[in-house]
Amino acid sequence: MAPAPVRRAGSHHPRSVAADAGPAGIPLRSGTDLDRARTWPWAWPWRAAVSVVAGILLALPYLHADLYLLSWVAFVPWLWVCRQQSLWQRYGLGLAFGLGCYVTATYWVVDFLMLFKQYGGLRAVLWSALFWLYSAHLPALLAVALGWFEQRQGLSNQALSNQAVSNALRCELMVFPLLVVLLYAHFPMLFPSQLGESQSRFLLALQGVDRFGVYGLDAIIALVNMLLLRALLMGRSGYRAASNWLGLMVVLAWFGYGALALPHWQQQVALWPRLAVGLVQPNEPPSVVPPPPYAGYSRAYPPAMEMSGRLVAAGAELVIWPESAYKGYFDEPAVATAFRSEVQALGIHLMLQDIERSADVQFNTLTLVNAAGVERGRYRKMKRVAFGEYVPLVSDVPWLRQRVEEFFGAFLNEIAAGSQRVQFQMGQLTLVPLICYETLFPQFVADSLAAVDTPAVLVAVSSNAWFGATRQPFQHVGSAVLRAVENRVSMLHVVNNGPSTAVTPDGRVLLQTDFRQAGGYRVDLPYESRTADSSGASSAGHDAVGRPVWHPRWFLVCTYGLAGLCLLLALVRRPCVHRGPV
Repeated sequence: MAPAPVRRAGSHHPRSVAADAGPAGIPLRSGTDLDRARTWPWAWPWRAAVSVVAGILLALPYLHADLYLLSWVAFVPWLWVCRQQSLWQRYGLGLAFGLGCYVTATYWVVDFLMLFKQYGGLRAVLWSALFWLYSAHLPALLAVALGWFEQRQGLSNQALSNQAVSNALRCELMVFPLLVVLLYAHFPMLFPSQLGESQSRFLLALQGVDRFGVYGLDAIIALVNMLLLRALLMGRSGYRAASNWLGLMVVLAWFGYGALALPHWQQQVALWPRLAVGLVQPNEPPSVVPPPPYAGYSRAYPPAMEMSGRLVAAGAELVIWPESAYKGYFDEPAVATAFRSEVQALGIHLMLQDIERSADVQFNTLTLVNAAGVERGRYRKMKRVAFGEYVPLVSDVPWLRQRVEEFFGAFLNEIAAGSQRVQFQMGQLTLVPLICYETLFPQFVADSLAAVDTPAVLVAVSSNAWFGATRQPFQHVGSAVLRAVENRVSMLHVVNNGPSTAVTPDGRVLLQTDFRQAGGYRVDLPYESRTADSSGASSAGHDAVGRPVWHPRWFLVCTYGLAGLCLLLALVRRPCVHRGPV
């Protein structure tokens, strides 16, 4: 009998059982398809095109909140085309995905540059392209990091033992959510944004953020995407993979908690007292120089003060002005005196923002004037916009700062950072102030509330007029909703050009005002009436005034630990390299 032919290492064989085997011999669908795709001359352009489309799908919910379900599937086609690619190929596909995402989600950067720098269209697009390319490195790093872990597990090889594939797929299921959380939390972005902020309309999914912060929601979104990818690759045989069931149980636990927490908080909020709040939305155009008073008005009596009087007549107890044009309140004593006298005559509390100059520095400052016409403190903005309110690394180098100011022009009117958190008291209610950009930082907001042991409301003021008629102001709504649910407090976000919002602790938007429309609005905002000294049981995991005892940082710390363990295991394990037929 003739001896059987010997296959040499690396020789081609039509179909290897191990190459298409998953956990415990589970067949994978992708092996033959991917082999065919690698030999197709248009394989790379096709993969890049799929990556761009997937990035666009991820971006759309940020622009239109009703499309929130797209976030739960957008990673799937991109992850699929990245499989069995080299790290450099993954880097390229990650850039394609990132460009599709950030060009779509932050197209308003062009308008931003044209408004504050007065750039022409082409120049604004070129500078925007640099911003988009930089931002696209977030998913590029995600793709490379995931690919490295897969290589250490041997998943990128074409012929593997069943156990090797099983280990690799289990690793992938855990590592991808961890990488998503860490990169979205720490990649330095000019305008930071989390995956969870695209879910402001998905109330069932939002509830778990009071335990794990928006980072937990990011992890669940990533986990669902990976489970869907595995379902496509493994088909019905995936039912035999224990890791799939474990991942599914985590997802079901998240939504199960949401199904219990949502009606609980809706019932609680229905019993809370209400505060009648008036929101002034002047819709003033952006300006880097103090504009003259409107015809028929003066610095001492601007249109916003007249609108405040109308809101008082409608029953408002607290009136809030947004971040907007220069008012002269902190610079001109006559203006401050006139404001306080008018507030005292109206018998309300007024919160307003203006630029405060002290020595040779200036601050973006928010203050509260009470019904007696007395100022109750000043909060100076602590989180500043890079390249808008300060220049990272160069602000303390005079000659370098001068060159940067020459480039950025008048818009770079440097704002000093405040040094301490301040709260405003209104009877038993604490108003926790935030200014614009600060709403994007979950840990910062949680820290601002940590020292408050009385019923509290978050109050943010913003001016998004620099973004023109784009969808950017609607993206800002998402961060307000997340901060309200994370901390289980009501939140007011008053925006110069709208939409201003009032959000309850369960994530429901009580009020969303018209965009780019001047006006005044009254909303009856619910707030927790208990104090830290009140008797009565709090719900599990919440303090005496109903706020979560958890902190978003806790979940990040757990993520660091799990990611470190995965990294250690990957480093000590020898990569699975195929050296012959299996």
